[in-house]
Amino acid sequence: MDDVSFVYFARTLALVPGQCYELRRYFRPEGNPVVIRVLRRDTISVPAGRFPAIVIQPELTTAGIFSKDGRAELWLSDDPSRLVLQLKSQLAFGSINLYLTRVDTIKSK
Repeated sequence: MDDVSFVYFARTLALVPGQCYELRRYFRPEGNPVVIRVLRRDTISVPAGRFPAIVIQPELTTAGIFSKDGRAELWLSDDPSRLVLQLKSQLAFGSINLYLTRVDTIKSK
């Protein structure tokens, strides 16, 4: 899996604060293991609204958005949908901050 695949895979895990997962399925062998730490529960406000959240910290041994030096944190909604609410990561050239701006629901007919 690549970085984005791991984000979506992490949404399927139990995600209890204090847990740590070591996964060896990164598409570049030198990036293994991928470590996902479940840091805490939180409540955050993003442009899409206010949400209860679970904060995780994904770490790769390779350079990039989820590298150990980047100290990335990812907020997922603390509900069955596990929406990606917010991502913050430090990089060598600056930082990346992403926020959920809108949630569209599909109505059944």
